[in-house]
Amino acid sequence: MADIFISYARKDRDKIDLLARTLEANGYSLWWSRNPDSHAGLSEDMERELTAANLVIACWSKNVSGSQAVADAATRGADTDKLIAISLDGTEPPADFKHTDAIDFRADEKIGHAALLRMINSKIGGVASGDDSAVLTGAPLSPHDESAGKRLLHLAIGAGIAIICVVIAYTFWLTAAE
Repeated sequence: MADIFISYARKDRDKIDLLARTLEANGYSLWWSRNPDSHAGLSEDMERELTAANLVIACWSKNVSGSQAVADAATRGADTDKLIAISLDGTEPPADFKHTDAIDFRADEKIGHAALLRMINSKIGGVASGDDSAVLTGAPLSPHDESAGKRLLHLAIGAGIAIICVVIAYTFWLTAAE
């Protein structure tokens, strides 16, 4: 069973695909329907996955209007304290929905993804990082990113020095050969 269940409207699939790739790149297993019926309730498969998931992400947008499946998933997530709500376009969760704060993806998806990863970490554990630069690239976020960057920098400097030494040695060899 998946760590995270994602509920969304079919018209938002492209945004959810990017979100899913980011979460998977950060080590989370997901369940999300590739073609949700935006007005139907939860299928038997969805019910099973929703019950087993450690976390439910309800993705609100103007496209969710009237979606029974998203509302059902969000309510179940809220009732079990497993819910994180996100707003893809500034749409707030419905008033009767018990969870008022939604992470805003409207202004900057990169910031939204970073905030979501921090929220997931606070609820179920996993990756934790203040490094927002890797979020949309699909690169995993980890506390070790900074030391890996330093190692890469040292490797690049070493390679540059080696190339300069080879060029100098080759130049001396050419002048000595003449």
